[in-house]
Amino acid sequence: MLRLFVSASILVMVLGLAGLPARAQSSSDATSKSLRVAQSISPTQQEEQRAAKSVACRKQAKEQKLSGSERRAFLKNCIRK
Repeated sequence: MLRLFVSASILVMVLGLAGLPARAQSSSDATSKSLRVAQSISPTQQEEQRAAKSVACRKQAKEQKLSGSERRAFLKNCIRK
């Protein structure tokens, strides 16, 4: 009885570990990679665009004299657009 339990436990662990790589590849990483390929923008260009947008949003927040939670909410919404 003990051998059966140990064998079944090992089988379940092996099957569980065998399925992990397949699940890892189907995550959002694959989605974002395919999105980049579709847009044909390199990751560095995307980072530069995000940085430029962040700077512009911070400038707008400063012009509007926002501070604290209002500023954080504004920046969050502005950068997402």
